[in-house]
Amino acid sequence: MILRKLVVLTFHGDPRWWSRPLVAATLEKRERMSHSGTESGETPITVRRAAAEDAITVAALNADVQALHASLFPTLFKRPSATTLAEAEARAIIVDPSNIVLLAGVPGQDVGYAYAEVRHRVENAYHYAYDELYIHHLSVSPGFRRRGVGSVLVRAVDVMAHERGISRVALDVWTANSAASEFFRAHGFVSYNERLARGSWHAAGRAS
Repeated sequence: MILRKLVVLTFHGDPRWWSRPLVAATLEKRERMSHSGTESGETPITVRRAAAEDAITVAALNADVQALHASLFPTLFKRPSATTLAEAEARAIIVDPSNIVLLAGVPGQDVGYAYAEVRHRVENAYHYAYDELYIHHLSVSPGFRRRGVGSVLVRAVDVMAHERGISRVALDVWTANSAASEFFRAHGFVSYNERLARGSWHAAGRAS
């Protein structure tokens, strides 16, 4: 059985959602969306909005995301290649006004990125209208994990949502990716929906 969980976090206590408040909601822009180590010798981490010319960097960093997915579900996801997230596709994502792409870096090197999308859901007969900032990707290069880079990216995404008056930040995490689940839960995300499936993914012509 394949199980995928969707998790959500909100800034403020909206009665229509059952998630807890985000303490860091008031992180101010004057902090320049940056984080510096407080102990001697720690490397400062900075976050900036990606520009069109950063497409090749985003495409390269995406290889870590694709490699992880391929390792979790090799019959569904392909191994990373030059065509996985082509530079032109990355550029289109960056320049789309509904998207927010952030790059996290240490001096002289970009080591992580977040790709989020502003989604506007209109009211219908079944639910009220709401906006959310949906995180498609959040990844840190393997050599720079567990150094606070991912946490800085999460806070930067929070800032982007707060500036737009959006109180809901959501993402998907694969059940098999326990490290990601633990990371996001540690940053206030909670599970609110489960997707269940029967059967496996197998490409046509591949053995079960």
